[in-house]
Amino acid sequence: MAELRRPGTYRHLFELGESLRAGLVSVLKEEGFTAQVQGDGPLAAIVFADHEIVDYRTAFDSDRARARAFLLGLFRRGIFLNPMSTKLYLSLAHTDEDIRRFLTIARLSRPLSRGADYGASGLRASGFRVEGCEPPGAGE
Repeated sequence: MAELRRPGTYRHLFELGESLRAGLVSVLKEEGFTAQVQGDGPLAAIVFADHEIVDYRTAFDSDRARARAFLLGLFRRGIFLNPMSTKLYLSLAHTDEDIRRFLTIARLSRPLSRGADYGASGLRASGFRVEGCEPPGAGE
């Protein structure tokens, strides 16, 4: 807790988050992908979509296969994120060098490249649904 009370701690954490989000925007743009990088403070989230994300319904209509491919590409290069989400959480343990390394690996991730295999099966699956867990209005 003492670490959290030190002056500049939260400013530093928020600066790391801003650096990560800005870097992700650049990487995705350079790779030619339509995606949104969202978040605030030490949180970043990538949504592969060609429309504005304003709520759960619009996020649900994103390209989850592309998100999965992105996560697998990172995993193959030693970065493990929650496989059910493209959210990234930073902590005080992270450094500017960690952000640079992450962005370099994200840029080199082959599954992020166009035409890449989206998984071991090679299928471009849209993900799975658990019955009863669709967003309100889905399937209408």
